[in-house]
Amino acid sequence: MNHISPNPEIIDRYYQTEAAASVMACLEMPGKRQAMVAMAPGTGKTRLGVSIVDMFLRAKWVSRVLYLVDHIILVEQVERVFNQYLPHIPVSNVLDKGQVVCTTDIAVMDQIYGAGKVFSNNSDMGCFDLIIVDGMVCGQQKYKVIIDYFDSILLALTTVPFGQPEEKIDQIFGSDIQQSIYDYDLAKAIRDGFVVPPSVISVPHQFPRKDLNITVQVDEEYAEKFDDLAVDAVLSNWLFNEKNISKALTHLMENGLKAQGDNRLGKTLIFALSAKHAEFIVEQFNQCFPFLPGEFCCQINDLSPETQRVINDFQLPDQYPQIIVSAGLLDAGVNIPALLNLVFLKSVHTQEKLWQ
Repeated sequence: MNHISPNPEIIDRYYQTEAAASVMACLEMPGKRQAMVAMAPGTGKTRLGVSIVDMFLRAKWVSRVLYLVDHIILVEQVERVFNQYLPHIPVSNVLDKGQVVCTTDIAVMDQIYGAGKVFSNNSDMGCFDLIIVDGMVCGQQKYKVIIDYFDSILLALTTVPFGQPEEKIDQIFGSDIQQSIYDYDLAKAIRDGFVVPPSVISVPHQFPRKDLNITVQVDEEYAEKFDDLAVDAVLSNWLFNEKNISKALTHLMENGLKAQGDNRLGKTLIFALSAKHAEFIVEQFNQCFPFLPGEFCCQINDLSPETQRVINDFQLPDQYPQIIVSAGLLDAGVNIPALLNLVFLKSVHTQEKLWQ
């Protein structure tokens, strides 16, 4: 395996080639079947994963690959990368089709479990030789059943610094992974010029630091199930207040980063508390800025062909919408290079969620 080099058309940054070499060297060791790589957001985890699939296939170590992402919105994104760099490899989102199956953990669980939570015969335990989990968070127990069920090599790609307690890691992987084999953190990525650091803008509307006496305590199990919906009635009232939202949107339009060579607001993603909250934000925007086109600010909630079209248009610098209000759908690591502004109109309770 050490003689198999990455395809430079897929990955060409030094840390990506070093990470790929570390993965190959680790998994070539006797008895080693699991490895983890930690990389900062936006540094090319998916490209690394596709490159490693290519290397394994060329080395004839694997014949079928399961590529897992944690949100359905990312499936098409990963499929595009495979189709761009490995167009000769059949890619599918159905478990029993394709040489590479790209799907979510939920879709896999639906197929390997039958009625009444009993294993069905839909998926042979040995049907995959390699599983890649793109976006693994060490506290996420949802992958454990999948990892335990399939008899395969495992590569976990995470955006979160590898600082989790060992018991969390053992709960998912067992004792095979005690530390990541390669780390490329945000500080290095910024220093190398591959990532632009965020600039935090102070907003003079006192949310949520002042005038709200809120203490939200979320244990790990609760956060896994409900994430950042643990908000009390006082905060909810603030978020659904016309005056507060109008002020926040006006501040965004006046102070948000503008597109290069254009006076329009740059591509902006607003994180809403819920679908109802997202709808409320869009309504307030249209009332505050009736002179702008109706497609300037759009809400997305569920993954439908129309939603996918809106997201595809959002990724294009010269196409509306300029603002997307998302109620969870774009919380994962969707690749939108033109994005300039992130607006949090909800609270975020976990560091992992914030990093994503």
